[in-house]
Amino acid sequence: MKIDLQPELEKKLQQKAEDCGLDAEKLGKLIINCWLKNEGSVWGGRKKIVLDWPPGFIFVKRKEVE
Repeated sequence: MKIDLQPELEKKLQQKAEDCGLDAEKLGKLIINCWLKNEGSVWGGRKKIVLDWPPGFIFVKRKEVE
């Protein structure tokens, strides 16, 4: 599975990751794993990461074609 970020949010994700002390890929995985379960909240360990963009607006998921 490949995750495509909407281009205008890619920089925002990178910045948020730096603010939280994570790399962008790790934060991206956290977001994917947590997004729907927590209604738009993402948790890194015990720390809540607040994303300032609307749920459902971040990712386009697509399967890799082999």
